Amino acid sequence: MSFSRREFLLGFGAGLLLPKTWDFYSDFLAGHGEPYIERAPVAQHTLCAASVEGDDGLRLQLDFADVEDSVPDFSSMTKRQFNSAYMPDYPQEEVEYESDLDEPVDSWYAFENWVYTHSPDIQAFNMPSGLDLGRLSEAKQREEGWIHFVNGPSPGNDSRWVNIDPLGVSVLQQKLIELNLPVQLAMA
Repeated sequence: MSFSRREFLLGFGAGLLLPKTWDFYSDFLAGHGEPYIERAPVAQHTLCAASVEGDDGLRLQLDFADVEDSVPDFSSMTKRQFNSAYMPDYPQEEVEYESDLDEPVDSWYAFENWVYTHSPDIQAFNMPSGLDLGRLSEAKQREEGWIHFVNGPSPGNDSRWVNIDPLGVSVLQQKLIELNLPVQLAMA
C-alpha cells in the first residue's frame, strides 16, 4: 500500500489520522458548515467549543457553554468557605495562621483565584494539555485542523485558554475517543 505525499502529510500532521478520515471531516465541514463530532462511548465531561469575540477560531471550555454564567457569587462567602470550596489543597497550617477566617472573602481575590484555578477556560486548558495530540497541537500555522494552547498571551497577562478551529474539533474528538477519555465535544 502506498501513500501520496498529500496523504502522508495529512496523516502525519493530524497525529496519524487516516487521510480518508481527514477528508471526511473536511467535506462534512464544507457541506454542513459545522464540524462532524463523533459520539464518545462514555462521556462524563463536555468540552464546549464556543465562539468568543476577539479569539482566533473557537474557544474550548470544560463543562460550561457560557463562561459568564459559570462565575460563582463570592459576595456571601467567608474566607473559610472560599478556602474549603476553591482551595482544598491550600496548606492547612497557613489556613490556621490566617486571622478572621469568618470574615467575608475579598471578591476580587476570590475571582482572580477562581479564574486561574477553576474557570471553564483553565479546566479546558489543563485537560488536553498533557495528552499526546500528535501534531494537531503544533499546527496553528496550517489553514485548518489546528488547536492552540494560549499561555500568557502578553506580558502581564498570565491567562490560559485553548483555541481550536472547526476541523480541529472533529480531529480532537476522534483523538479523545482513541485515548478512551470520557469527554464529549459539543458546539456551544
